[in-house]
Amino acid sequence: PHGLLSLYRVSGCAGRFLPWPSDYEAIAASAPIRDVLTIPVGLDGVPLRAEIDSGSAIWLLTASGISRMGLSAEVLAHDPGGSVSGVGRFAVAMHRHRFGTLRIGAERVATPEVWAAPVHVLPVVDLLLGGDWLHQRRVWFSYATSQIFVAMGG
Repeated sequence: PHGLLSLYRVSGCAGRFLPWPSDYEAIAASAPIRDVLTIPVGLDGVPLRAEIDSGSAIWLLTASGISRMGLSAEVLAHDPGGSVSGVGRFAVAMHRHRFGTLRIGAERVATPEVWAAPVHVLPVVDLLLGGDWLHQRRVWFSYATSQIFVAMGG
């Protein structure tokens, strides 16, 4: 939120080791490939694999997420959308779909509007959490402990 990035040397990473004055939640992450952490999320009760992507401005449901959610091209065609550049080499048709609930750790987001596009992200990622999720949160990525920490209360 304040445009600050801090880097720390890894040591003593056990228990509640973050140097934050506020409380935080630890979310267990998976590392399907080196330097990538994915976290489990739930979208309308459907379990998905999400990657926090600071290079993306938006939440994006990818091709695998669209499939897991059972969304068809016909359903998405009724949602607002357009063609967007910057996702891969070519312009991509995207639609903004409203869901009931998004669960990320203990956080519940009511009626999120998530962009959906048939793009493939490797390793298989169903949802990208971009800047629109990150911009109001304090987040710590711990590759050493395979966890992502999110400050409570925004």
